[in-house]
Amino acid sequence: MRLKLFFKQSIKDFIVYWPLYLTFTLFLIIGISLSLGLTSFGSLFTSDLKNSIGLKLDKNAKFTPEKYLVGPPQEHSSELENLFAQQEPTTLPIYNFFLETIEYTNNKNVTNQNKKFDISKVPQDIIKTIYKYFAYHEGNIIHIKDDIETIPYLNFSLNEAEIDYDQLNKYVDYIQFMFKYKYKSANVQSAFIIKKYVEQNAKSGEGLPKFNIPIYRDQRFSIKFENIEQKVTLETLLSTKNMGDLYQGYYGNILADELNIAGEIPNTSNHDAKILNYRFFQSDEFNKINYVNTINFKNKKFSHYIDKTKPEFGMFFYLQPRTANWLNLELGKKYKIGVLTNNSQINYELLYAGTFLNKDLAWNKKTFNFYSPIQTINKILYESNKDATEFTEFGKYWLSSKPIFYNSLYLYLTNIDNVAEGQEFFSNWFEKNMLSPIKSDHKLQSSVAWADTDLNMLKRTMWKMSIIVSAIIILFVFALLFLTFFFISQQIILLKQKHLFFLKSLGVNNFELSILNTFALLTPILIGFTLSIFGALIIQNTIINISFSYLNFYHCFWTIDNTFIIAFMGLFIAGFIGFFTINFFIINSKILKISGMGVAKNISKMQMKLKSMVYKFNSRTRIGLAFTFKNIYKNIISYIMLTISFSIIFFSFQFSNSLTAFSTSYEKWNEPYKSIKLNTALPLYNLIENNGEKEVIPAYETVDVNELNAMIKLDDAFWNKPSEILNVLTTQMHNAYIPKQTVSDFLNRLIRDPAYYNKIKKIIESIFPKNPVDKPHMNADSIMKLINRFILLKIENPLFDGMNIMFGKVVGSYKKPSIESGRQMGVYVNGWDDKLLNIRTNLLAFENDEYSQNHFDYGFDKYGLIERTSSDNRELEQQKNRWAINANVSNTYAKRTKLNIGDEFVINTNNLGPITLRLNKIMHSDTIFDSYIYVPQSSLFEYLAKTNSDNPSLQEFFESIVSNIKQQKYVSNSYFSTQMLPMQLEYFTLPILNKTGADAGSSIFDYYKKNLFEDYLNSINQGIMIFNLETRRLDTLMTSLTGTMRISIIASISIAMMVSIILTILILLENKKTILMFKTIGYKKREINLYLISGYLVSITLGVFTAILLAWITLEKVVAEIMKTLWFDIPLNFGWGLGFIGIVIASILLFFILINSAISYFTKIQQPKYAFVDL
Repeated sequence: MRLKLFFKQSIKDFIVYWPLYLTFTLFLIIGISLSLGLTSFGSLFTSDLKNSIGLKLDKNAKFTPEKYLVGPPQEHSSELENLFAQQEPTTLPIYNFFLETIEYTNNKNVTNQNKKFDISKVPQDIIKTIYKYFAYHEGNIIHIKDDIETIPYLNFSLNEAEIDYDQLNKYVDYIQFMFKYKYKSANVQSAFIIKKYVEQNAKSGEGLPKFNIPIYRDQRFSIKFENIEQKVTLETLLSTKNMGDLYQGYYGNILADELNIAGEIPNTSNHDAKILNYRFFQSDEFNKINYVNTINFKNKKFSHYIDKTKPEFGMFFYLQPRTANWLNLELGKKYKIGVLTNNSQINYELLYAGTFLNKDLAWNKKTFNFYSPIQTINKILYESNKDATEFTEFGKYWLSSKPIFYNSLYLYLTNIDNVAEGQEFFSNWFEKNMLSPIKSDHKLQSSVAWADTDLNMLKRTMWKMSIIVSAIIILFVFALLFLTFFFISQQIILLKQKHLFFLKSLGVNNFELSILNTFALLTPILIGFTLSIFGALIIQNTIINISFSYLNFYHCFWTIDNTFIIAFMGLFIAGFIGFFTINFFIINSKILKISGMGVAKNISKMQMKLKSMVYKFNSRTRIGLAFTFKNIYKNIISYIMLTISFSIIFFSFQFSNSLTAFSTSYEKWNEPYKSIKLNTALPLYNLIENNGEKEVIPAYETVDVNELNAMIKLDDAFWNKPSEILNVLTTQMHNAYIPKQTVSDFLNRLIRDPAYYNKIKKIIESIFPKNPVDKPHMNADSIMKLINRFILLKIENPLFDGMNIMFGKVVGSYKKPSIESGRQMGVYVNGWDDKLLNIRTNLLAFENDEYSQNHFDYGFDKYGLIERTSSDNRELEQQKNRWAINANVSNTYAKRTKLNIGDEFVINTNNLGPITLRLNKIMHSDTIFDSYIYVPQSSLFEYLAKTNSDNPSLQEFFESIVSNIKQQKYVSNSYFSTQMLPMQLEYFTLPILNKTGADAGSSIFDYYKKNLFEDYLNSINQGIMIFNLETRRLDTLMTSLTGTMRISIIASISIAMMVSIILTILILLENKKTILMFKTIGYKKREINLYLISGYLVSITLGVFTAILLAWITLEKVVAEIMKTLWFDIPLNFGWGLGFIGIVIASILLFFILINSAISYFTKIQQPKYAFVDL
């Protein structure tokens, strides 16, 4: 009977208090959805990273090859010692390994069917010269170019050796074949280390401990996939034990027969032949890949794809999840791919075998990566290049195959836990077994700067930040849930106090009452938790779409992992138990005792004191204060809840705002400029032979854009004057340029009309020699390379409308009086790969005007050149050691090199040699990820003039630059542009590379020098920085965090609104009698609303300001710790911008309007005629 009464009353209460239950249900849905969605996303993100790059250290040492000297140390001059940091010891361990690999000492030839490549018959001095040439190029086995005769310590002459380039490079082909065949590498130093990997027989104190090497996947070749326009590349797939013969390294019987492997490898039968060192291609802990879904190779339908006796052996591919979802391929279906050869296209059918995760994280919708076994890739490359060489079939196979191990090698030393110890161990081993430092104070292979980027620390840090930020928000939400559970339970019990007291009088104990009261909320709890599943999936999917927009991870909308299920069940059980516990705690208190049932009680001392303070106020004010005091408990609770809600909003807003400010900071720092092309490939000068002596010729000079009006335009009108063409091309090129419109029209016609292209080619071949014999002058081939390069640029970039081609001139707009009028900021940029730090670094020398000094935070009165004291260096008697330059560096460079203010460091630039710098200031305004060093041009070239006293021609050249700078004539090779098109792309400079007449640059032939010309052409579309695109790049990086923040803001506003409505409803329901009484005795609606809102307005205001404090503490003290792990700065500053002030004011107004509307509506519907009925 009593249970029947209770349930009957519960149903009545549910009908009467439906706004409360509805709002509570909405609150549950939003709160649980946000916490569950963030938890699930964090779980999926963690799982994806764990299955791809791993969350623990997977590399603890790195080998980066550098050039090294070969030969006894006493043969080396001081000039060579400045170019080299290391040398091979007198025992020549690498050279002996080199001879052993190419089987030079065995007096036999592996490719015995082709005696032309009998390496044992090549003179040893030629072999050693080739080896030393490789050593000069970091150990890379590359084709020999004409620089072999200009490398001082080689002392080699083609004429004296009676050999030509073609013959030398046939030897190189053979050497490369042997290294790729044995060690899958085209670098001598890397192969030496790989041999140790193969042997794995290190003894204590003598060699490397057991280690692993990762498979590189960044060398790819393009294929054509059916029915898609995107570029597709085929890359190496690591095999697993389930892949049978592939895992064991077999070639496949058909291919092995064609290559005649038994005839090439002694004691080997074709069908039993395995790729040497096949364990490179297996999946181990270091080269782990995780298959998301895959066909079953044990199934009869697919077993022949891993059976070496079958023609389908290895002919399948895998995809990353994101690419698979984009292409929507059918698992187990065959698809056609095409491989271009010299004359045609070879088509293959590959089976789509599934998806997997590996360390290739980046996703680009314009380029797709397909993964196939190494045997398949080698087979396809061999068949597509079958006619490209004179080697035997086996030789062709390995020459056409791509190396797996390239210059750099990562190592995982299995008994070492961190990068610092691993790199130190490897450094000691390297110096003992391979190369030794030329200078005793220099430690080889010791840099650990690579770890920041190469270990995917950025991805790991973004993951940590996402997890921590999500955890902070979830904790806030949990706190709100607990407080709301407690408060609502208490208020519902108060609303049902009389009924519960009656049931208790009937003999229902507190435990039973707690269960009954908990079950009374079962309906909103069930509805809330059920609908929160969909809400959590929506939040999860939204964050995934934002965060994974540039990653290869993919999850469908209905992805529910174990963490999701466990978290949901845990929240439901905890919520139910929590409700019961809270109910039992409240019911067990005095609330259902006679003392708590509202019977007459004595007036407290506090009330008596308050009465004495307010007795002078009018009656209405006293009633209002009494009303506020009566509801002070609820106002305190509302204050706490709103504080937490607003804290989430303000924290998320400030965090998101900081990330946005970080993304746009580089663009804003460079305003009003929008772009620049860092013309690092443009040489400052070139050395030429003149009467047996070296002469320095400037590669360019700077001119203002207005000076072009006085120059000769090589436009359409000019090319129609045959009598002038030859004269200008041979004597006046230093005063000529090809206009942009002419270039654009020319390229468009070449692209549209193949006949015109052939006509131009014939004209060029008639003017210029095709293969000059006497000197490597500009020839028809080099000019056609230039034209083809421009055509390719036009085809790849449809918006590109040509460029002005300048000859020995760098164009800038620097004669304008101000930035506003169009004056451009000029800089001299020299870029190089810092092998010691394993980072790309740019030295940027700015002009000496006040704007540039201020922009690069150098100080207009700062003198850049420093004369060092005896305390700075013990060898000051040497001119090169007497000077240093005050330099500002980007924050990225400072963090990666661990430099502090006042530290000295040396950089080895391209062409300019080693430069000693002293850190003057760290540029926190430079938020780009690249490394930059900033110095004044005047100081740089004054330094170079003083430190090149041993080279009079260079010293005189630098002194002339210093003299010109004093006259405001700079050598800037790059100009900041106020347009999206960089200035040096609009005005492309061909540098002066040679001197064929009296004046360097006057002849068209002066702009060509073999190798230098081709290398410079490759730089046309390099170094381009569009500052708006840099902002987008940074935005993309931060999407996982900003997306989480935005969702948190929206969800937190919704939660705060629900909490406010819940509190308002409870206050109104509890004070219904009071409101009716006020109306009955004549109070106006406006006055009643003011009484009800007064306390709540104070709660909102205090909650907002307390939330600001909490958000600031959370942002500054908690999240700032995360940034210490990054090698760049993300300034997480609590900013009082207009946006934040606006959101604070909007929060107060929004919630005030919301509460005021609810109270006004409730007050309006309460009629005085119902007062006595209710009372």
